[in-house]
Amino acid sequence: GGFRMFKHCVRIFVFIIFILRIACADENNGRLLKCETTEDAKTCMELGFAKTRDKNYQEALLYFEQACTYKQSEGCVFAGIIHHNDGKNGAKGSLQALEFFKKACAANNGKGCLFSGLSYSTHAGIAKDLIKALTFFKTACDLKEGEACFNIAAIYESGKEIAQNLDQALIYYQKACDQNIAEACFKSGNFL
Repeated sequence: GGFRMFKHCVRIFVFIIFILRIACADENNGRLLKCETTEDAKTCMELGFAKTRDKNYQEALLYFEQACTYKQSEGCVFAGIIHHNDGKNGAKGSLQALEFFKKACAANNGKGCLFSGLSYSTHAGIAKDLIKALTFFKTACDLKEGEACFNIAAIYESGKEIAQNLDQALIYYQKACDQNIAEACFKSGNFL
């Protein structure tokens, strides 16, 4: 359904971001020292992307976690993604990912809120809780994450675990459409 397609789109988005960021990364010892000693989140992010380019995800994770510590919400998101994609840690990795996504969300990072909502809505090693998912999706939607608006609408439309509310579904499909989510435009047109 919509969540499966959305997860595929998220993976593509994350891959594109990694490629774009990696292309700009240039690693050297001076920058390593700068990241570790001066609390320079930007340098830590660049080093994290460089390690990602080299497919050294565990070292990349250390730099993204460090950037997150330095209040760089994007570092929190990327640390969460690496934890989530690390199959060796199973549910523990999913819980660690969720903690990083929540930190990013608390810093008003829409992707962090979106991924927090997805963690609660997709059984990704986290107990499914659509009330928590909706809370995170609503924050992400308010931060202009169209995919989150779409997920809210789909939850309200389905009525499977939350009472069906087609009025709310229409409102959120329209918000997602305003954020250029084509399927949401189609679905909101079906309500009118």
